[in-house]
This record gives sequence, structure tokens and C-alpha cells, in this order.
Amino acid sequence: DSTALSANVTFDNLGSATPTGTVTFKDGTGPLGTVALANGKASLSISNLPGGSDSITAVYNGDVNFSTSTSPAVSQTVNQQGTKTVLTSSGVPTVFGESATFNVTVSPDTPGSGTPSGTVTLSGSTSLPSETVLGTFPLINGSASIPIKLMLTGMMQVFAGYNGDANFAASTSQVVGQTIGQDGTATVINTSGSPSGLGAPVILTATVSA
Repeated sequence: DSTALSANVTFDNLGSATPTGTVTFKDGTGPLGTVALANGKASLSISNLPGGSDSITAVYNGDVNFSTSTSPAVSQTVNQQGTKTVLTSSGVPTVFGESATFNVTVSPDTPGSGTPSGTVTLSGSTSLPSETVLGTFPLINGSASIPIKLMLTGMMQVFAGYNGDANFAASTSQVVGQTIGQDGTATVINTSGSPSGLGAPVILTATVSA
């Protein structure tokens, strides 16, 4: 949401006329924007104030007739912006031990703006609500692409939780189902030697691999 900041510059008790020039609005020591005075007043609409409690001041930069001055600080509370987290998977059934790719996108609630940062935590289970944390991963430009090696079989229910940052609130995605089938195997048999003598022991060895 946008916040409207307004400053009114007046002369001291013994002065006269109307100050001209510009006013710089600041959050702490960081400038938010500089606006020209019109009839001694300046206004700035800003939508990127950081979350939390901000200390806003207006600094008049002076002109040929009037010296600079700084307003008392005004405290502005900025609540975290709500978010929406969306999870998709590669959509292809996998087998035990194979990786599936899960894609997470975090965006501001409408009509918010900006790009959420921080981390998302991916969780999954074959029997929700008992879930296992699969890992926590950083967001890059509001999204994350996460390959996960699936060490179980059946239908896994997976969801992503955005953990929030200073400006954006946490949110949880919908649940996505991922099918994990049994892996195929290959069996090979070997003997200790052939031919062998009548009545001689023979060792048979079977090797099973994925």
C-alpha cells in the first residue's frame, strides 16, 4: 500500500514571504525522495517503506532567502504485506531413489507489490498431517526450484511454507501429490566354477541391483 507523506515549511516568527525550493523526506538517514515546494508545501506518495516502525523526517533544503530546517520525526508503522505461495511439481511419476523437482513461487497479495525474499520450507508425508521436513531453501527473485530425492514409495503429499521476511508475511501453499513407484531391479547369478566334479560343492551367488 502507498503512504502519503506531507511537509509544510513556514517562516520563523519574524520572517515573511513563502519559502521555495525542495523538501527531502527521509526514513532514518536514508532518503525516500525529494519534492519541490508548492505554496510552502510538499507531498510524497511512497509504497516501498520497509516493514516495522519507520522514523520519518522532512528536511527543507533552503533557498536564497530561507535556511534549511528539519522536522521532528514521525513514527510510521508498516505492517507486513500478505503473500501467496504456490507449489508445483515436475508432475511425472517417479520411482524410489529418483529425484522430483518442486517449484515454489511466492508473490504479494493483490494489490501489493515487491518481491518476497527469505526461505521456503518443503515438507511431505505419505500420511498427513504427520509430515517430514524435506529441507529449507532460499528464494531467488521470489521463487525456488528444488530437486528432492524420494526415498519412499506410494503417494507423497507435499507442501511448501514461505517463512516470511521483514516486509512480507509467511504463507503456506496448497498440497501437491507426487506418485513414487517401486524401482526396477536386475538379478545376476554366478557360480564358483564350471564345470565341477561330481559331488563337489558349487557356490551359487546372486547379485540384485537397482
